[in-house]
Amino acid sequence: MAQGAAGAHLTMMRMDVPTDRAMSAVRLPLGRWTTASDVEQAAHLLTTWVESA
Repeated sequence: MAQGAAGAHLTMMRMDVPTDRAMSAVRLPLGRWTTASDVEQAAHLLTTWVESA
């Protein structure tokens, strides 16, 4: 599924996650070059966004 695409991710569907939960999930892929700083920044940005909603 492309970045920003609407719809539940196939992996979540195959894990039998209910569609409404899968649709509300945020998927953050990590790769070989993802740093601890990248993860901390993403956590901070998500936390800030959720708290402002």
